[in-house]
Amino acid sequence: MILDQREEIEKQEVALIVANKELAFQNKEKAKRVAELVMANNELQLSLQLNANKDLFISILAHNLRSPFTVLLGLSEFLIENIRKYNSKHSVNPYFKLSF
Repeated sequence: MILDQREEIEKQEVALIVANKELAFQNKEKAKRVAELVMANNELQLSLQLNANKDLFISILAHNLRSPFTVLLGLSEFLIENIRKYNSKHSVNPYFKLSF
């Protein structure tokens, strides 16, 4: 009977050792996965920040270009209107006539 109990205890000890090794392996795998997730999260945060910076740059660029282009469009319309008026008031050689 004591021999049977000792054998049972040894079997349980072996089972505990195997279970501990399996748990240690699982812990290592979880630690690797956590490290991968942390890296992926850092990359995502960097991508989000870069995207926000890009959006800010484009909005500043669009705002800064809007005024000069508005001025150019206004000046172009002014010149076109004045050329039309000039062409209609003056008899101009057709070869030199400005067309718009």
